[in-house]
Amino acid sequence: MATKQFGRYEIIREIGRGAMGVVYEARDPVMDREVALKVMTIPSGVTPEARRTLIERFYREARALARLSHPNIVSVYDMGEVQGDCFLVMELLRGTTLRDRIRFQGALPVDELVRIGVAVCEALEHVHDAGIIHRDIKPDNLMLLPDGGVKLADFGIARIMDQVGLTQTGSMMGSPAYMSPEQVLGEPIDARADLFALGSTLLEAYTGRRAFGGEGVAVITHRVAYEEPEFTPGTPPFLEAVLRQALAKDPDQRYGSAVAMAQALAQRQAPVDPPRPQAASRAGSGSASQIPGAEPSAGGKPCVNHPQATAIAACAECGVPVCYHCATASEERGILCPEHATPVRAAEDAGPAAASGGVTPSPAAAVSGIDDAGWLDADEASVRAKVAIGLGIASMPCFWTMGLVPLAAVIVSWLELRAISAGDAPPGGEKHSWVGLALGIIGLLGFIVLIILAGAAKQTPGP
Repeated sequence: MATKQFGRYEIIREIGRGAMGVVYEARDPVMDREVALKVMTIPSGVTPEARRTLIERFYREARALARLSHPNIVSVYDMGEVQGDCFLVMELLRGTTLRDRIRFQGALPVDELVRIGVAVCEALEHVHDAGIIHRDIKPDNLMLLPDGGVKLADFGIARIMDQVGLTQTGSMMGSPAYMSPEQVLGEPIDARADLFALGSTLLEAYTGRRAFGGEGVAVITHRVAYEEPEFTPGTPPFLEAVLRQALAKDPDQRYGSAVAMAQALAQRQAPVDPPRPQAASRAGSGSASQIPGAEPSAGGKPCVNHPQATAIAACAECGVPVCYHCATASEERGILCPEHATPVRAAEDAGPAAASGGVTPSPAAAVSGIDDAGWLDADEASVRAKVAIGLGIASMPCFWTMGLVPLAAVIVSWLELRAISAGDAPPGGEKHSWVGLALGIIGLLGFIVLIILAGAAKQTPGP
């Protein structure tokens, strides 16, 4: 079979696909090494202006990575354009993401958590010294290598502080569950926003559930801005104190640098004066128990489309305030107003993989730039998963009803498990779906046995 070529690179196989790009495992014959080749794809229907913006963001990742050289940061080898297709060549990482490590093996022990935390802090210190804010620290962008190493990846929305940014003032870029309060509220940010995101990531890795979970952007952003995270009983005092300082709502109460946070983790030292909870201390926050979405976020402005509602964020493209009724969440572009969300919805029509903004590559060959973030809490099951287990339970007393109930349980459970494996449904529904599938199969077997017994009874001659 002929080898596919992309410029000088020989494509071996596709290992990841998202709304903004495809990642291939490829070989560079000149340097005689395997690489990760990321080729940009632009959704159909985007305006010329939006196309230019997306291309600039693609190259921004390359420019950010080109400034960096650190053992804990993915390396970039090449970038350019082939027949109108922009590409980025990076180090091929053999390992798994922290997201998959949590999903498949559960919460991390303290020693492993500290080791990962220190490694990421060292990477962030190098990033911040280069004048870059990552802005998207989360489990999906931390690679765990087979030799125990840790790599920070995906600089697609990083901001280079000495260049004019693409994001307008007041806009929101990143993954809401890991954003800092100032990001959520559209306020100016600095390197300490990355430390907040790292604190949220480490807390999730320790507890197995997101620090600021919830169903829907409005709930998540409300919790990030106004509620304190919960710690499980038995959390080591030093770890709780370190993470509470990293997760302080006020940036001035967080660690002043990544190296300071690394030292606190490595030495297992609690801050001398840990920050106090600040759930209602931000300007205009009011009570933290108010209805999600009613907080005066995005500067307390009314939504441009629903004046009676308070905005939860500003559109990442045009800066207009939008509420949870009309906001669209995009992994690649942030929170969008209805006008700029059209290309995102067009990508959704192309299929679940395109709509999700990214997929998780296989653990054997995970590569930066492709993820399965999703904004649902990992411990929450989707409605379909709950229906699956409900049908499964109903299969037990109802398997004689023409087998329809157990058959429905099997079908719904199978569909949900497929969605979970593809990253299109919250992983919290996996147990529900497996139980629903098992009960549905048992119900079908019971129905089959009943049919066999009924047939045998008809064939038995009477007295």
